[in-house]
Amino acid sequence: MCQRVQNAALVLVALVVWLSPASAQVMVGDSVNLRAGGDLSFGYSGTSGNADTSSHSLDMGGHGWMHGFYYKPQFVSFDFQPYYRRSQSDSIFQSITNGSGFTADTSIFSGSHFPGTISYSRTYDNTGQFGVPGISGIASHGNGNNFSVGWSALLPHKPTLTAVYSTTSGESSVFGANTNSNASSRNFTLQSTYNLAGFELMGQYVRLTTDSTFPSIIEGGETQESHAGSNAFTVNAGHALPMTGHWNLVWNRSSYSSEFRSGSVAASNNGRVNDLTTLFSLNPTHKLGLAFGANYNDNAFGALQERILASGGVPLTNLSSSLRTVSVNSQASYSVFSHLALYARANHYERWLPGDRRGLTQFSGNASFNFMRSFLGALTFSAGVIDTFTQEGNSGASLVGNVNYLRRYHAWEFGADFGYTQQVQTLFDVYTTSTYRYAAQAKRRFRGFQWMSSFHASHSGFTHLEGFRSRSEGLSTNLVFRRFTVGGQYSQSAGTSILTSIGLVELPPGVPPTLLQQPILYDAKSYGGGASFQPFRRFTVSAHYNKAHSATAGPAIDSGFQSTIFNARLMYRLRKLNVEGNFTKFRQSINTGALPAEINSYYIRFARWFNIF
Repeated sequence: MCQRVQNAALVLVALVVWLSPASAQVMVGDSVNLRAGGDLSFGYSGTSGNADTSSHSLDMGGHGWMHGFYYKPQFVSFDFQPYYRRSQSDSIFQSITNGSGFTADTSIFSGSHFPGTISYSRTYDNTGQFGVPGISGIASHGNGNNFSVGWSALLPHKPTLTAVYSTTSGESSVFGANTNSNASSRNFTLQSTYNLAGFELMGQYVRLTTDSTFPSIIEGGETQESHAGSNAFTVNAGHALPMTGHWNLVWNRSSYSSEFRSGSVAASNNGRVNDLTTLFSLNPTHKLGLAFGANYNDNAFGALQERILASGGVPLTNLSSSLRTVSVNSQASYSVFSHLALYARANHYERWLPGDRRGLTQFSGNASFNFMRSFLGALTFSAGVIDTFTQEGNSGASLVGNVNYLRRYHAWEFGADFGYTQQVQTLFDVYTTSTYRYAAQAKRRFRGFQWMSSFHASHSGFTHLEGFRSRSEGLSTNLVFRRFTVGGQYSQSAGTSILTSIGLVELPPGVPPTLLQQPILYDAKSYGGGASFQPFRRFTVSAHYNKAHSATAGPAIDSGFQSTIFNARLMYRLRKLNVEGNFTKFRQSINTGALPAEINSYYIRFARWFNIF
């Protein structure tokens, strides 16, 4: 009873604040200018389920903002935005928890040659996602913080200098798994640019370290630890050439080290990569364009390793660091007339390993055509052929193509596109892959109705190895009639992924799945729908439902998850006062032996926005 009396007293104080008049801004002394505002809410909420202690009580929440500057906005300006027991996202998953936190930003000397910035943010009990490619992922909740500081020297006619340091850290727990994950990263970047005698020069240094500890909920609960660090130097030079041409040279030198442990499985790796790329482009006439390029890499395995580590994946077992690659390429384009353009390309690639050398040459050509007529719509398509040669002989020709179509007919709008691409992967080995995609859209207006629908899909064709194909499809539809809106969506995806602290991440392009320590095959589906109704002005009622499930297969064990959520809301706005009601029913299970998480929550709130000063 005493607690209820205290809550009631807080409500009275809040009402006094609500009804107090306020000015537009305030001056503190002679130099500080402040503006502040926000919204404050009071209501009744309750929670039940096996994932949280059942409770119900009066509660308060709100969101605020404060902007200001000292002396002048170009001298020192600042922004502070706290929120308490408030969702900061429109996603229905954000209704599971009421997060709290704040963000703070400061700009220093923004009007000078030496500007700087400082920012910090912190979150508490915010809802997030343990990702699954192509669908809504596994719901999680946790805390996090971010800090960054930056400074620049921008003197006229002198080399620029910019330095940025940032850190991030966080902890999270997946509903239904009873496990915790921790991840942190630190990044330092130093960059300088300068124009000297027509040369555009840029130098950059990046230092990145990441640490993460997370249970493999896909693999049965083994705790995984990952530590990685990298140093990268980049030098970029460019210069204009005659005939509206341009030359560019990029040199990258990077070093990396990584460690990984999961139960009895351990791996580590380190290496160094030098990569040099140059490109010339010329336009002898307004119709003819020419381009020539070359690339050298002294450790293609290291480049492959960096792609995997950048995705948060497990380091590879140490392979030879003497895999060198060289490639040269050329391209010519010619515009025959306004609707037709022709392209021709020639590429050569060499790969060296101790005792082994492989080469590949490709010739390709394609034509691009676009056509537009009011009664036929807009049509664009391109088609080409690629012929590949290796030391074993001609590997055969292949086709590539893209088609796009858009048409309006009375109140209808139609759209469709199709594309097929065939590529030769050369980063680590020489093999051919292909993908095809297609999509369609339709829109119709009639007698107060507006209907929209779309479909998209992509599939792998040729793959390096059987059993590692990928696909994704998605369908959505939406119908609007006056104050009614109803819609639905369906998506599914399957392929090979890397398990990281933030979830499953699609395999980076060009990475052979057989080189991974722990590739995860996934097959996921998600569907849902929603509706909203506005019976009269400023009053809205809405409801949404979503269900997702995924099956995974890894080296140790097969697993999966199921998740369903239903959310209903109502909102009424009367001048500065909002009345909000919400009900959420959530259930999520992970096939790791833990009990499913079940949460039922509701609240009704009265909120008022205001300007303090």
